[in-house]
Amino acid sequence: MKKMINLRNFAKSVFGDYLYWKIKFFYSTKKWPDIYAPTFFNEKIRWRMMHDQNYLYVKCADKFQVREYVEKRIGKDYLVPLRYVFTEVDSITDDCDLKNSVAKSNHGAGMVEFISDKYSLNNLKNIFDGWMRFDYTVESNEKHYSRIPRKILIEESLCIDGKPPVDYKFHTFKQNDGTYKFVLQLVNGRFDKESRGYYLEDLDACIWSHGEGHHTIPEEHLLPLRKAMVLSGLLCEDFNYVRVDWYISENKPWFGELTFTPGAASSFEFGNELEKLMAKYWQL
Repeated sequence: MKKMINLRNFAKSVFGDYLYWKIKFFYSTKKWPDIYAPTFFNEKIRWRMMHDQNYLYVKCADKFQVREYVEKRIGKDYLVPLRYVFTEVDSITDDCDLKNSVAKSNHGAGMVEFISDKYSLNNLKNIFDGWMRFDYTVESNEKHYSRIPRKILIEESLCIDGKPPVDYKFHTFKQNDGTYKFVLQLVNGRFDKESRGYYLEDLDACIWSHGEGHHTIPEEHLLPLRKAMVLSGLLCEDFNYVRVDWYISENKPWFGELTFTPGAASSFEFGNELEKLMAKYWQL
């Protein structure tokens, strides 16, 4: 993994970040990108990264500050209970109840640690120290993350028998007439054998998938997902597009995060046809 990151950083230093992205886009889609006449979803993400610095992106991409925003919009009942918020790693001591919780940074993606009932505090603090030193914007070029005051959050775990819940991501597009379009991205088996499936707002059939093949929506999740879809629209009122992440635990939707530039415009996982549909939904 570290070798791949170093190779990517070397390529960016040779070509420059924007040209490197264009080459990667062409390699994945067989189309040279044009962010000023975009027809693909990732072209519109890249346009936002370069030209749209809405101040709310900083607040709402912050996994701590967004809790206030969510509470005002849809109420606090959908927020995962928060045990601790740390601004300094040295504040984490043996007196803290960390057992069976989930730790995450508030200022980027991928920094998540599931804490069991048997853990090494020193190992955890080393991990958290790395998170606190990490400028996610340097890695992803998503500028709003560098403006987030860094914190470590300790949340209650939604895991059942040590297994993380299915991750549901509603790509939410506000239309010019005030209505909404949705594309649901299902992520199952994260951190293990991962499957991804994609559904339109009727949730009837998977229209695109990849991974291990476990991308069917359980019947008992349909009702809470339809509730989460309505709530996603309420959380998108200030934006023309945002991805709203949810977890379903005990048949209830729990809010995860808001993401404004998913994959830093470099996650070519949707397939060309779905990318084109999502670009059409996203009305700039």
